[in-house]
Amino acid sequence: MEPLSLLAEAKTLQSYAVREATFDTVLPSTELGPQRNTGEETRSKITQKSFSGGGVIARTMRISYGWFRGKKAVLLVIQLILRSSKAAAQLRHLEVEISFKPRKAGRKAGQTEAIYPVVRNLAPRKVIGSPKEDGQEWDLQVEKQCYVSNSQKSGGPSRKGTKWTLATTGTPWSNSRNQDMNMACWTVSEKKTKPSIAIPDEITMGAIIEFDGKFQADVKVKLDLPWYNLLALPWSDDDPLLLPSREAGPFIEDEPSTRQFEDISDLEWASILTGHETSRPIPVSSEPKSTSIVNKKNPKAFRLLGIPDNLEPNRVQQLVRDLFGKHDDDFGIDIRSLTNNPSNQESGKIAVLTSLRLETFLSSGNSWQQSHLQGVADATQDQFGKTWAALDTHFDGLTPVAIPKGDDDYDLDIVALSGLGGHAYGSFRERNGEHMWLVDDLPRDFKKARVFLYGYESTLQKSHSIQSIEDIAITFRLALKRIRPDHKFSKKPMIFIAHSLGGIVLKQALIQMAGGDERDKANAAAVRGILFFGVPSQGIDIRSMVAMVEGNANENLLKSIRPDSDMLRLQHREFCKGFPYRSCKVVSFYETEESPTAIKGENGVWTMSGERSLLVGPSSASGGRSWEVGQDFEIPIKRNHSEMVKFHPLDFCYENVKGILEDLTDMER
Repeated sequence: MEPLSLLAEAKTLQSYAVREATFDTVLPSTELGPQRNTGEETRSKITQKSFSGGGVIARTMRISYGWFRGKKAVLLVIQLILRSSKAAAQLRHLEVEISFKPRKAGRKAGQTEAIYPVVRNLAPRKVIGSPKEDGQEWDLQVEKQCYVSNSQKSGGPSRKGTKWTLATTGTPWSNSRNQDMNMACWTVSEKKTKPSIAIPDEITMGAIIEFDGKFQADVKVKLDLPWYNLLALPWSDDDPLLLPSREAGPFIEDEPSTRQFEDISDLEWASILTGHETSRPIPVSSEPKSTSIVNKKNPKAFRLLGIPDNLEPNRVQQLVRDLFGKHDDDFGIDIRSLTNNPSNQESGKIAVLTSLRLETFLSSGNSWQQSHLQGVADATQDQFGKTWAALDTHFDGLTPVAIPKGDDDYDLDIVALSGLGGHAYGSFRERNGEHMWLVDDLPRDFKKARVFLYGYESTLQKSHSIQSIEDIAITFRLALKRIRPDHKFSKKPMIFIAHSLGGIVLKQALIQMAGGDERDKANAAAVRGILFFGVPSQGIDIRSMVAMVEGNANENLLKSIRPDSDMLRLQHREFCKGFPYRSCKVVSFYETEESPTAIKGENGVWTMSGERSLLVGPSSASGGRSWEVGQDFEIPIKRNHSEMVKFHPLDFCYENVKGILEDLTDMER
């Protein structure tokens, strides 16, 4: 027996011939009907019989506490099972109304009105369906999983030509014109057909409620039967469902994958409502990490190293399954790139993967290693010439995402560096999407270019790193020497793309190259162009971030890029002196929109949702040398600091960047 809210792709729902009232065997309960509740305890399951023998079984399936956009919130899931005294009865129309209000007066000093809870989201939002040919199951189309969707795609595939006989809609409501939405309402009805098809006899509903202090929920159920209408009050005003103010965490059943309830995806909403996991995590470690799916707005990006040279691209997903002993599981992996490893030709290939599900099968952390010979399927063991494979999400160091065929068959190196608190892959991926222009656009538009991402530790919260700009630059400089190992390679031109702090790291690396060995100097002389995006050459507004790192190991790193930084002033002078090549063009892009700043919520979690500020102004972002001024060298982007390097498909900002890159590749040294 499945509830109404299953995704359209699943096999769904019980028979639509309603079952007779068998209250003692469905959900055993010794308490029937509402009773006056004067204490602070509540019943999580209520069975209510009507005079005709039919009735409703109501049950709280899940209660979990967390936050919604920094405010206290609770996730509530309720299930209704409808029963009739006659097997032939058909349920034709159902209305469910859940009203939330303060448990007591709920007033603070100076307030004249009670603080009412507010419904911030609910599910299911809109579902349509019809019986399958066998008359025993429903074929459902989830048109919108929840009221505030957190996915690009909300429902299953459209089925044109199907005659729907069932419609379910959910919406927040208010019982007062001057009050926020304090009610969650659902309607389940049949489209008038002959003969009558009826509606399912089971439904599960969920809502996220923002609250301030303890509150209660009153539940009203109206059910239309052929010969009478049933009004049930599983939790009435006299016997409400009580919701105390509690710390974040589960109260009834498991909590979702995140306590930031605005981040719950449509996919996880489906899992929450059905009670079925859309994927069952089986981590590599002996102890399961979680039994709920991991919520992600976007697929998680992974880097896989040590792939056998002779392995075909279509075998990579099977390799991942084999390495981690999950031979029959489908991780839903998308191979974004698969290349040789110029840093170490003997270590096998490198792939960039994205997946919504792979993380749920892994132990905690951001890197995992596995022997090729442990857990590999017999059919693929002969493919492996390497001993170990490594999977990570941190992307530290250089990651090739495009290598033309043949070791020497390329004309140009393009290297991209992410910024403060950024990620080598995620910083350049479009917001709430999968498009990543360094992977999807550059290799297509510059077919003779090797494209690399460079990642380094720059997180702000809970960092244990004491590294300085100088330290990060040394590591980056050495990494460049590994992909350009001799005189033949060092003559190939290079272009750098640097965002935010990445530009400061690049400048320091170029200063080091000026005083380095012959290979360092050759690499510096080979730089044909630099694209700076919001690089704070004169400092970045760190006022909202200082409290986040206070007392942490990385406090000095953040303070070194403040607007009055002596380090930045000295660096710019040394950069202009040590990197004098006029054959290289430095183009600086500056943001023209303010960015949300860091703020600590009531839950103690820092988020970038505070008052807006221009983090890097135009003068600070102009990081070129004395002759690199004016409209050909200083270019505005109508984006904020983070979004200025996140291009979507056919983005006009990318077209401008591509034009500049084309000009740079045409320049002759």
